[in-house]
Amino acid sequence: DIKDGGAFISDGYSQKYNIEVGDEVTLKESYGDKKYNFKVEGIYDDPATIAVYLTDSDFIKTFELEDGYFNGYFSNTKIKDIDDLYIATTITKDDLTKTSRQLILSMGSMISMFATAGVIMFMLIVYLLSKVIIEKNSQSISMTKILGYNNREINSLYITTTTIVVIASMLLTVPIVNVTLKYIFKVAFAQYSGWMPYYVPAKIFVEVPLLGIVSYAVIAFILTRRVKKVPLDEALKNVE
Repeated sequence: DIKDGGAFISDGYSQKYNIEVGDEVTLKESYGDKKYNFKVEGIYDDPATIAVYLTDSDFIKTFELEDGYFNGYFSNTKIKDIDDLYIATTITKDDLTKTSRQLILSMGSMISMFATAGVIMFMLIVYLLSKVIIEKNSQSISMTKILGYNNREINSLYITTTTIVVIASMLLTVPIVNVTLKYIFKVAFAQYSGWMPYYVPAKIFVEVPLLGIVSYAVIAFILTRRVKKVPLDEALKNVE
């Protein structure tokens, strides 16, 4: 659907350089002084490639090539009407996804290890912080027991409040971290000639908070037992 005189750019080109439909791009020869200006008529869904697409006639005219010259074709089916003599290489979908498959195979187990380590670290930090809160308020907890409050009511005063803070912080920080990583990713790849899109599946924004809530539920259960074990005579101790 490219019109003569216009150009399409890849999605990766658009993302990396913040180029939108209607903008103009200027390409310069690597080893010369010639410059080529193109108006962006559309964006082609090819997020991992930096590319500009032209019609055959515009390509030949712009780069002063012979009629009938081509450097590549996109096709959903196998092309059978080109002599093998003129085919330098054939790139299939399998070729394009080979690198990502290799990364999944080589780093998939590492990602699981990082996720497990992250959950353990999260549980440890939240447990220690919550434990400090209970220990600092052990006399107050003991006094509430003397005054007739049961363990469930005491938990609502201390653990429930901490639970609200933990859940709220997870719901707020996940999108903030996503935006921050997206920016860092873009800045980092701006230094290289290629491009790899930053992509987080929508399910991650559900799985991460749920994983955090389940992890904290284990911690909350442990903390309720600590509250239950606070003795009544704790309130009678002198505090220096």
